[in-house]
Amino acid sequence: MRDDDQREAPCRRARERPNPSQPDIPEWNEALTPPASSAYVTIETREDAVNQRYPGPRRPAEETDPGRARPVADLSTHPGQLARRLQQVTYQLWTAVVSTETTPPQFVVLNSLLADPDIDQRTLGERASLDRSTVADVVARLVQRGLIRRVRDPRDGRRNVLRLTQRGEATHSQVASRVERMNDLLLSPLNTDERAALRSMLTRIIESVPAISAAEGTAAV
Repeated sequence: MRDDDQREAPCRRARERPNPSQPDIPEWNEALTPPASSAYVTIETREDAVNQRYPGPRRPAEETDPGRARPVADLSTHPGQLARRLQQVTYQLWTAVVSTETTPPQFVVLNSLLADPDIDQRTLGERASLDRSTVADVVARLVQRGLIRRVRDPRDGRRNVLRLTQRGEATHSQVASRVERMNDLLLSPLNTDERAALRSMLTRIIESVPAISAAEGTAAV
């Protein structure tokens, strides 16, 4: 055997000898010498470690798990989301233009009592479209601020009715003018016809909600 063949034989036998501790080497690398083969395995191992530590962009959940719940494509045009955003914008305008002390529910109560004084708390809640717990909290705060007071019903001494104080009337007057300004700002992107149409559509939706809720029942998630 020639010297070249003797030197090549161990290399050839090393390549042919299986090594269970090493991953399979691609066929196009069968010509690697043992040192090159070892280097290839080392590089491949390190590459796997890097890929595990710094994975690439994640595939969308629906591609990896078709049965997984998917997010709604775009909530920005959903009526419920738009209503919530409108409420946020209205509150921001209220605190910036109207008042940081008198809240919208408090103003509604003041306005209701100015229009219809000497009514009880339950009736006030109905007129102001406030639930029992909310109207109780609002009344307590306004009484504490000295804007309304409880008096005995002159027609029925067994119950109390609510009435604005002079300070309450003055506060209502100040806030009311600012509310008009806020409404003008809120509806400024719309012309006169669009404003009327918006009010009409919102009123129709609000008035239809009780019937819809009764028909659908209470949903639990």
